Amino acid sequence: MATGIILATLLLIVVLFLISRFSNSPFKDITQNIINYSVQLITLAHSKIRLLNKKLAAKQKLLKSKKELSLVNQIDKAHRELEQARAFFEEAKDPALIDYAIYAIEAAERKYIYLLKIAQQEKKIDDTLYKLQESRQHTPLETDRFGV
Repeated sequence: MATGIILATLLLIVVLFLISRFSNSPFKDITQNIINYSVQLITLAHSKIRLLNKKLAAKQKLLKSKKELSLVNQIDKAHRELEQARAFFEEAKDPALIDYAIYAIEAAERKYIYLLKIAQQEKKIDDTLYKLQESRQHTPLETDRFGV
């Protein structure tokens, strides 16, 4: 929208400039004043567009940092859930609760690994951390359970 206004104003300036240059009309001074005013208007519009672009870039940067922070928070929360599931497994005595704890650990591990994978793809974490966590995905608990 603003670009269209600037282009229309530029076109008007060119037309008025040509009229003032090639005619000896009594409106020459008025035409020159309109050209000067149009130049000021374009300068003002250009500075406002630059300011709006800076504000937009700042908002986009803020949104991106919030998204990154959100992902980091989700990873932290998933890690805490995994640790809680492991602690629950250690405390469980009833066979039904032990089975539940095993499934809770598996679900928490998969969620944690999934979030780490997303963060690694978006280059928010180091590849070595992701590979370390991925290698820990197959815990001794799973090995004992499946006899592998």
